[in-house]
Amino acid sequence: MLQVWHHHIGLTEDPLALTEAEYTPVAGSYRFARFYDHLIGPLLKSIRRDVAGIILSGNFRSVLDVCCGTGDQLTYLKNTGIHAVGVDLSGPMLRISGSGRNPVNCLKQDAVQMDFPDGKFDLSMITLALHEKTWDTSGKILQEMIRVTAPSGSLILTDFDFSNRPGWPSRMLISAIEALAGGEHYEHFRVFIRNGGIPELVKDMPLKEVYCRYHGLRSLAVRAFQIEII
Repeated sequence: MLQVWHHHIGLTEDPLALTEAEYTPVAGSYRFARFYDHLIGPLLKSIRRDVAGIILSGNFRSVLDVCCGTGDQLTYLKNTGIHAVGVDLSGPMLRISGSGRNPVNCLKQDAVQMDFPDGKFDLSMITLALHEKTWDTSGKILQEMIRVTAPSGSLILTDFDFSNRPGWPSRMLISAIEALAGGEHYEHFRVFIRNGGIPELVKDMPLKEVYCRYHGLRSLAVRAFQIEII
């Protein structure tokens, strides 16, 4: 099993650097993201430490962060000495990731069809993004992550997980926060939880779970998988 090292590194928040034209279409979703991060900020910090520990203990040299958003996880990794690349489809969010005093390397790419050759990275990861996609799209993203990761490389998959019987306060809080997002986002979250989340998504994929740690009163799980050569 991977030995996890814990590091507490202070994060530098990138300032919002958008024009009015760019900001207006995404204002609602950005405000929700800020509100969301504020509510589960302590959980995200422990998850970032956990993810960084896995990467450091495995000595992975090339790392990909899929659906990286504003690059907060990449910033944390950079502060620990891990230089990674991220991909996301949101132009405004990517502009945030590339601004400020400590910019990170995020590229505009579709997670379902990335512009990387097979086996490009030692490790690929995705954090709290699969639950907001359709079940079919989430599976396609994982297949694409496997493609761009080296044979016998690793994946880190982090998302909500209610299978370990989390306490009702955390379960209710997370469900309420997701409900605030409304529309398709909330419906995709409900399907994700109902279908069993990441363990069910990867069930027929060439992945062997080598690490699992729960956070947030057992409501979120960080899982590491090794790709098995078929």
